[in-house]
Amino acid sequence: MEDILKDIRLLVADDDYTNVEIILTYLEGITEHLHYASDGERACSLALKKTPDLIIMDWQMPKMDGIEAIKVLQSQEATSVIPIIVATGVMTSSENLQKALDAGAVDFLRKPFNPIEFKARVSSALRIRNQHQTIQQMLVKEKAYIQSNLEHKERELTSMAILDHQKNALLNSLLNQVSRLDRITSHVHATEIKSIEKDIRSQLDLSKSWETFKVHFEEMHQGFFEKLDKQFEGLSLNERKLCAYIKMGLGNYEISQMTTSSDDAVRKAINRLKKKLNLGPKEDIRNFLFGF
Repeated sequence: MEDILKDIRLLVADDDYTNVEIILTYLEGITEHLHYASDGERACSLALKKTPDLIIMDWQMPKMDGIEAIKVLQSQEATSVIPIIVATGVMTSSENLQKALDAGAVDFLRKPFNPIEFKARVSSALRIRNQHQTIQQMLVKEKAYIQSNLEHKERELTSMAILDHQKNALLNSLLNQVSRLDRITSHVHATEIKSIEKDIRSQLDLSKSWETFKVHFEEMHQGFFEKLDKQFEGLSLNERKLCAYIKMGLGNYEISQMTTSSDDAVRKAINRLKKKLNLGPKEDIRNFLFGF
């Protein structure tokens, strides 16, 4: 039991210092990090400055009673996770216990303190705190992993889309060259050239490329297009594509590469899209779509 109590930062709020001396006796040799407040206001101030591991809060105190102090501490992010045990020798009914728990206390101690009960309840509160911290750390790691995985997938999707557009641009170029060759040779090799053109066109399928992109995009941003179409009717296919590229965090240069358009054409397309999305001239379309 003493392992979990060792070196804890404890705040005791009680207008009777005798109770603090008793607690010091119980914790002798276990911790030296004990702070004292004689009223609820001072307890709130100290909790913000010292961020203790645990607070033992007397119910009846001057200036601000323990229940009000708990509510204040629960309302502030920096202190809302600190476990608080209410201590009282007067407010000991089950209704009082419920009121303390409803305010945000994790447990209840009756005065005069019993040393075994005191250590057991303090240890229990600290275990809950440690478990909460462990869960929070796991959630932070999981969030970081998900974010990293999402960013990796978006980079892959961007690369895939750029390569796809480059491939289609190259195929279009080849198609034009083959057609030119057919004209130059006065259609002497028309049969062979038609066969080559057919093979090129079979690989040049922009709609299929978009559908593949859309499937991968919606794995990361589920419901994006459905919500977009519901809120903004009449968006063209190119405008929907542009929304997706911006949502992925692509800049104008990257978008121009993917769409084989000039930077100026991309800027004009974005300005037209802003009007379709009912955004003002000074509103940032990127911030809007990031949060969409």
